Amino acid sequence: MSFDETIMALYTKGPTTHDIADKLAEMYGAEVSHTLISQVTGSILEEVETWQNRPLDNVYPLPYLTIPMKSERLFIRQMPLNRLTT
Repeated sequence: MSFDETIMALYTKGPTTHDIADKLAEMYGAEVSHTLISQVTGSILEEVETWQNRPLDNVYPLPYLTIPMKSERLFIRQMPLNRLTT
């Protein structure tokens, strides 16, 4: 992963430029200016804003997973609408 990609990976988690600089110093032992971090993250700002303002689909698939669980003598199985059966 390149240095810029590392900055972007950290940026996507939401920290401040100061937090990113601290993390880079911890990871690489390198002091990076907050200005450089702002320039790197600013280089994709237009793309991020375009993605944030994109039209949303009407329907999104939602995976549904049922996992049988056994608790003492009661067998619990998750059913649609959160109904429990014994």
